[in-house]
Amino acid sequence: MIESRRTVDAEFRRSLPPLHPEPHAVPQPAGLPPGYGHEKLVALPRDSRWVWLYWEMAPAKLARILGQGKILQPELHLALAETRKPVKEQGCYLEASTAWIEALPGETFYVELGLADFGRPFTVLLRSEPFRMPWGDELRERTRPSLELPDELKRVKPPKSE
Repeated sequence: MIESRRTVDAEFRRSLPPLHPEPHAVPQPAGLPPGYGHEKLVALPRDSRWVWLYWEMAPAKLARILGQGKILQPELHLALAETRKPVKEQGCYLEASTAWIEALPGETFYVELGLADFGRPFTVLLRSEPFRMPWGDELRERTRPSLELPDELKRVKPPKSE
C-alpha cells in the first residue's frame, strides 16, 4: 500500500509543470559608468549649518592626479561669495566623491575642490555655484523684530524706583 502511494505521488509530481520555468537568456545590463564626462561640484545645504558636497571628475584626470608622485593634499575651501575669501578649509578624499562641510547660516558661499601643496598656491580643480545657507528656525525667531516682550519677561515685575 505504501509502495503504490509513493509511485502515485512521484507520477503526480512528474506530471506537474515546473514551478519556475527556465529563464530565457537575458543579457546582463552594463554597469553604471564611473562618470558621465561632466566635471562638476554640487553643493546642497541640508539645514542651517551643514552642506553636502558631491563632485564628479573625469576618470582619466582623477587617475592622473592620484598617480602623481608628489604628495598633494586634496582640500575643500568654503568661501564667501561676496569677498571670495576662504572661511574654512577641510581635507577630503578625491575618490570618495562626497563630503560634508559646516557653514554659517544666512550667508552666501561657494566651495572649491583643489590640491594643496606645501609652499605652493592652492590649485582649484572644481568650483560649485554660489548657494545661500538658510537661517534656520531658531535663528529666524531671534532676529525677528518685535515690539512685544517675550512671555518670560512679562512675568517679571520691574523694581520700584525711589
